Amino acid sequence: MEILNVKHLEKSFGSKTVLNGICFSMKAGEIVGFVGRNGTGKTTTMKCITGLLKANGGKIQICDYTVTYGGKIPTGLIGYLQDVPEFYGYMTAGEYLRYCAQLLCMKRKQIKLRVAELLDMVGLSESKGKISTFSRGMKQRLGLAQAILNSPQLLVCDEPTSALDPQGRRELLNLLQTISHTENVSVLLSTHVLSDVERICDKVIILDQGKILYDGTINEIKKKYMTQQYEIEFHNRQQLMQFSKCFDTVQDVEILAQGELLKISVADMDNFEKMAFMLIWKNHYKIRRFEIVEPDLESIFMQEINK
Repeated sequence: MEILNVKHLEKSFGSKTVLNGICFSMKAGEIVGFVGRNGTGKTTTMKCITGLLKANGGKIQICDYTVTYGGKIPTGLIGYLQDVPEFYGYMTAGEYLRYCAQLLCMKRKQIKLRVAELLDMVGLSESKGKISTFSRGMKQRLGLAQAILNSPQLLVCDEPTSALDPQGRRELLNLLQTISHTENVSVLLSTHVLSDVERICDKVIILDQGKILYDGTINEIKKKYMTQQYEIEFHNRQQLMQFSKCFDTVQDVEILAQGELLKISVADMDNFEKMAFMLIWKNHYKIRRFEIVEPDLESIFMQEINK
């Protein structure tokens, strides 16, 4: 089931075109990484999706609802977490969530149960102090609780980990995964930290100069950019040198030695593997590691935007 469908979305600021007819969709329970350079239109897209910015053209649908600028999106469709959420610092976390729930016209009994559930989920049930005393990570987790207070089907996160330390980032990513699975929420995650996308996302969308360069799963894009490279780690340098000399006269094989590690680029993977395994078996080389180098998302991203 499609939760979000963006069709031919266009947005310009004066003479500058920011979004040039982009199209993409999301399924229920899917976590999608939305990546691109600064100024490529990620935040603009998210503001159009949430109805906070007027598009010049195109159509945005969340389930069966068509998003319009300034329109009242039905409760339970969308939640929004920005990079730096704002709060009333004189309130406690519980007071703030109860206040937001009242604005959503939730019933008193429902408010009590939902607020307690969310505070426990984001690890703030024991935090009785004022929000003004919270760390950045605690505030971000509270912002996440507020964003899913109405049990949305789509959660839009605009660089929520941008100013968090490694521990805070890990905690928030774990929460996003938990929420996606337990509440069946689709998550659109904008981020500059591509390792975060690799860690929790089902697919990735690469946006550049107002156009979508790639829209697919992490595995698909890695297969597309799979390199014919190997890393072989030996137990000692002497065996490494003996092994590498056997390929001195072999065409289309490039070898780089770093300590006890060989980095090898080949044109014919099948022939290389046959020859390598035969040499290892025949000479009784002791190998710590023998693996194909898998491209990471950061290197793939740079290749895509530099085409």
